[in-house]
Amino acid sequence: MASAEANAACEEILSRPEWPKYVRAAHASEDGVLRLKRVVKRTRAALRREGLPFGEDMPLGVMVEVPAAAVCIDLLLPEVDFVSIGSNDLIQYLMAADRDNPKVAHLCEPFNPAVMRVLAHVV
Repeated sequence: MASAEANAACEEILSRPEWPKYVRAAHASEDGVLRLKRVVKRTRAALRREGLPFGEDMPLGVMVEVPAAAVCIDLLLPEVDFVSIGSNDLIQYLMAADRDNPKVAHLCEPFNPAVMRVLAHVV
């Protein structure tokens, strides 16, 4: 997402009267989380200047749904308040098998040792 689009989306989300309980980055990377934190900081400052209400203490989290995020969880944890796991996507990408393709869907087994090891690493 381009920076202007990210800024507009973040401002729109944070300024809603029924503001969300959290902001969560999907397909997280360390660089992506750091960029999102900068956008959130700028957006909060702009909303403060305009006197608009928003969630000052809204937590920032990541969705671990790609193997790269799972492997680099130690780099992500210091930057976020929480982690959630997108197990369907994580399993599909980890096993390199399309869960919607009947010829390979059987490979997307949640109790596969590789899946369990990756989850253990994240947790």
